Amino acid sequence: MKHMARIAVLFVTVLLLYAGTADAYTILTLTGDVAHSTPDNYHPTVDALAGTTNHPFAYNPLSPTSPLPGQAYTGASPVGFHGRDEVDNTCIVAYTFGGVAGPSLFFDVYGRNELGGAEFRDNGLVLKLFNGDWVTPVFTSTPFDVLDGAPFHGRYTVPVPVFADRMTITGPDYMTILELRAVAPEPSVSLLAMLGGAVLLRRRQSRASYG
Repeated sequence: MKHMARIAVLFVTVLLLYAGTADAYTILTLTGDVAHSTPDNYHPTVDALAGTTNHPFAYNPLSPTSPLPGQAYTGASPVGFHGRDEVDNTCIVAYTFGGVAGPSLFFDVYGRNELGGAEFRDNGLVLKLFNGDWVTPVFTSTPFDVLDGAPFHGRYTVPVPVFADRMTITGPDYMTILELRAVAPEPSVSLLAMLGGAVLLRRRQSRASYG
């Protein structure tokens, strides 16, 4: 009984410590998949997809718009993805995660920061998540937008638990995405609370069995 009591106290202590650091997260490594993406309109698609994940800004999931990545397109090098598909007027970018991620996921999408037309090229985006293959999505989002004004950023949070190892984003013809980040938060403090409750319940049951 004393042993179980010590375990319960230790677990509650860890729980309280974790509550102060419940903002832990994993930034996923995204690798562009050319075979499942629309060709970029200006540069080799493999370079354009890589250009959406390589800006060296200090990305912080807790403050995704401060700082911001480079969002100006010069045309001189693959700065982001600029798709073009006039057949069905939709564009797709595809990425793998390099491992299964979940059950909680969210995505930060950054668009071009100039007005005059480009600001509409990242509206009505649809996120699809897959696991193991590209055949059947395990999740499909409702359409969402990147802001048409500063900071030209949009976040989509997957509203249900899901595990995935790859993704696509579908958007309009001439779709523009300057930077993209994918994040898997660490297990929440609520999960630890449930585990702690199970330990305490086991302790009470043990005491009851001894009268």
